[in-house]
Amino acid sequence: MDRQRRHHGREITGVLALLFTVFYVGANIDPVDHMTKLPVGLVNADKGAAVAGRQVNLGDRITESIDKSTASGGKISWKVMDEKEVKEELGEGKLYGALVVPADFTSSTTALTGTGTTGTPARPTLTVLTNQSAGSVGSGLARTATT
Repeated sequence: MDRQRRHHGREITGVLALLFTVFYVGANIDPVDHMTKLPVGLVNADKGAAVAGRQVNLGDRITESIDKSTASGGKISWKVMDEKEVKEELGEGKLYGALVVPADFTSSTTALTGTGTTGTPARPTLTVLTNQSAGSVGSGLARTATT
């Protein structure tokens, strides 16, 4: 009897060890699939611009679209915040990255139409910030999401 109990105890221990190994290795083989709700900042500093007599703010549209998007499949938790908050939270390791819409985004974008501009217009850009101290997988996922 005593020998049989020890045998069952070893089987249970073996099964538990196997399960822990499978979960641990599975999480390390594809860590992105095991990540959820990574905090990523979203900053809209766009001041907007007057277009055809009305005020337009493309930064507002981008921020709203990203904030409502489900494209990340629950892997990213977008946090709408200002530039100061993003810098603080990146510095404290609370964010994996951030997407910043600059103050001149709408005016740079509308300048591409050539209406009322002289010379070559500035290229509209969005800034992607990543937190390397948050780990390469997390910051890489944040970079991919913001891109």
